[in-house]
Amino acid sequence: MSGMTRRLGAVMVMVMVVGCKPPNDAMSGSGRWDIAGVWVDEGGAETTIEGRKRSHKVTQIIDHDDEIFAVRDSGWKGAAFNWSYYVPSTTYIVNISVIEQISEDEARTTWSNDRGDHGEELIQRISR
Repeated sequence: MSGMTRRLGAVMVMVMVVGCKPPNDAMSGSGRWDIAGVWVDEGGAETTIEGRKRSHKVTQIIDHDDEIFAVRDSGWKGAAFNWSYYVPSTTYIVNISVIEQISEDEARTTWSNDRGDHGEELIQRISR
């Protein structure tokens, strides 16, 4: 995870899983990667995604310090899975895009926030 910028802190986040071409065994019945599970980012925030096929949605995001982020929106839009959330402690808005599925349980993301910060980080699925 070296060489990646980490400046998210407690922020509002919008995540977009864009057209990642997963390995065949990771595909769901709809031809999309089954992303359901709990995912952790490099800063320790855990994002819970539930559902299957085209019904995935983010149901909970908890930061490493137990701050609960308010999920505003989530779901598939075309070939991309997107979600947004608000971080009360900072009022940040952050956009995250999954740019590469490395394995069934690991993906590379890019992120940016409404303050002009941006970078890349890996997320890992820690449970299904």
